[in-house]
Amino acid sequence: MFQKLYGLQEMVYNVHCLLHLLDDVSSHGPLDNFAAFPYEPYMFTLKRLVQSPPYPVRQIYKRLQESGPYLTNVPGNYADCDVGFPLKHVSLHKTLHLDRSDQR
Repeated sequence: MFQKLYGLQEMVYNVHCLLHLLDDVSSHGPLDNFAAFPYEPYMFTLKRLVQSPPYPVRQIYKRLQESGPYLTNVPGNYADCDVGFPLKHVSLHKTLHLDRSDQR
């Protein structure tokens, strides 16, 4: 229906995912139980930790390090560290990954 109304060029990934939403909720339960981007609820907090465009992961790491004893298993490389703060277990590699499975 969307494609007929707005055309194929407007049929982006997010719109396509809506086609599968009912099946996904039936299979996995409420939307809070699964997400393509599980860190999304924390974007506001993470965005506040970034002060300039280059090296956002490094900036997040440094802001967390400055704010208290939240970092564990910290190697010398900023891009390969584990961070534990209100997000539970966060791994900062090339992208941010969040394990929320133990929060339920």
